[in-house]
Amino acid sequence: RSLDTTIAPLAGIENLFASDPMAAHDWANPQAIVAALDAHAAAAAERGSAASSRLEQLRGELAPLYAVLPKNEHGRLDNGTARYALHRHFVKTLGWSVKGLEPAGASWVRSMQVTADVKQVTKYIAPAFLQDMAIARMGDGKGLDLHWLTLMAATIRHLAHGEIMEYLYSVVRAMEHPVSGKWSAEQVDEIVSGFLLVYAFGADLQASRRTDLLRERRYLETHHQGWNDLRAYTNSLLAATTPAPDDFHSTLRFVEDWTGMYGAWQDRDCKLAASELAAMPGQAWGRVPMASVKPLEKPGRRALFAESEEEMESFGFLERSAEGNAKLVIPNYILSLGMCLTTAGVHTVCCRNPCDAFLERAEAAAGAPEATPETIMNALGAGAGNAEELSVLAAQGGRGVVALHGRGFAEWLHRAYPLECPVPSERNHTSPRTPEEWMTDPGGEVSDTQELIDEVANVLARYTTLGSGGGHAPAGEADGPEEDAGDMVHTTVAAKPAAPVRRSPVLGAVQLFSMVALALAAGRSMLLPAIARARARASNGEKPPRAPGATAWRTHPDAASCEARAQKHRRHSGTGLAAA
Repeated sequence: RSLDTTIAPLAGIENLFASDPMAAHDWANPQAIVAALDAHAAAAAERGSAASSRLEQLRGELAPLYAVLPKNEHGRLDNGTARYALHRHFVKTLGWSVKGLEPAGASWVRSMQVTADVKQVTKYIAPAFLQDMAIARMGDGKGLDLHWLTLMAATIRHLAHGEIMEYLYSVVRAMEHPVSGKWSAEQVDEIVSGFLLVYAFGADLQASRRTDLLRERRYLETHHQGWNDLRAYTNSLLAATTPAPDDFHSTLRFVEDWTGMYGAWQDRDCKLAASELAAMPGQAWGRVPMASVKPLEKPGRRALFAESEEEMESFGFLERSAEGNAKLVIPNYILSLGMCLTTAGVHTVCCRNPCDAFLERAEAAAGAPEATPETIMNALGAGAGNAEELSVLAAQGGRGVVALHGRGFAEWLHRAYPLECPVPSERNHTSPRTPEEWMTDPGGEVSDTQELIDEVANVLARYTTLGSGGGHAPAGEADGPEEDAGDMVHTTVAAKPAAPVRRSPVLGAVQLFSMVALALAAGRSMLLPAIARARARASNGEKPPRAPGATAWRTHPDAASCEARAQKHRRHSGTGLAAA
């Protein structure tokens, strides 16, 4: 997967053996991004509407954080600070680490551009593209205010909402169940399982149908204990849901809630890793000698501490003494990409940063980006840390206050809470852990964005992929077809080399904008007309649309040859998987 990539559609089980099973889902439509942003801006202007009320509520959630973040000379947020604000908001409210909010996600901006002919962009540059559109609409280039920060957050939520609905609809049609009407408990189970296959394991609905998904599910039941644990967790949530989901609308509400609770399931690995590291021999001040760190594998859990020493050092959670002795920094490891689970949606699920709780207490007490040592110590309570060090830090600026989001305070927090607060890194654009790292300017190196994409893909592969067969299951499990270069699906270039001209606006979104704007102006979700279309398709016996993340714009080959390749996949897998 890269900024300009080639993706082969893989049916059912074969996708589990791809090097990056989620590759087909990590794309977004820039026209939809612009349309949603403009629709929310229009809705905000209609005082008294339901959509405007929801935006006001969201604005109220963001306002306390906005008030305490550092501002530029115009009293607004710089680009990096705005991304950090959105990251804090989504982690706190939904447990989401939105793809591309990291500094590396914006590193393409200075050297590449999204022009009108670009139909798909990788989700890892989508937030920076959204931010550019918001700044362009503000028109003065002075940074983002609370109003436009709110519109950006609403747009991200809106896109996630629509994407979840599209995945669910595609699963329902692939499973050959009716979109309208009531569903039995067995049908709900099949549909929810299919949604998990897509959202958590990257099942490619572009090439998969009912038999493929059922075989993939049975294969995971016997070959991936993590799947069984995830299903058990999901079943417990289903059993606790009243009334039980029994149609499209109620199941949509359930899977949307599930995406916000997926982080709770992931958090058990975070707690296990933290407790195991803290208990290792030689642990002191949040550091463990590498000689004590051994890979840990437990049934139903991912392998922990399996990275090589070189990987740990490059990812920023290894320190070396002058003598060359290596130590693992516990909070840096827990907050690394290696502890994340990616999804087919707009976000990954990562370990929550326990240091945010201490920072929030200091922010709330100060009500500003800076605070006196006395304010900080009173907010954090007795035993919080060395007050004298904090006073020295405050004196360095000459004004007697501490910048709450600066490197110095992050270092002090680590010394005060060595097991909870990370050590700042010299350069951490792809996996930021401290406020300063989030708010840094990554420069204009596109390679930073590509590094972020590659790191996340590597993380996914360690948990989701069952092999490195390049999209082929082992012999006896699935006899995959031969690869044909003429049958590959090509995405467009996600962004193009910048020319010394003004960026072209994204065009062709008029129809989509109208649909979204009308829905929002009426105080209703975009999902209602989409569901109506789904029902119409079902009643007419039409085939389901392609999965939205599976590169909707194709430059080569045409749709007919893609469908022919999908049929070839099904023919080849029909015999080899019968006993899977």
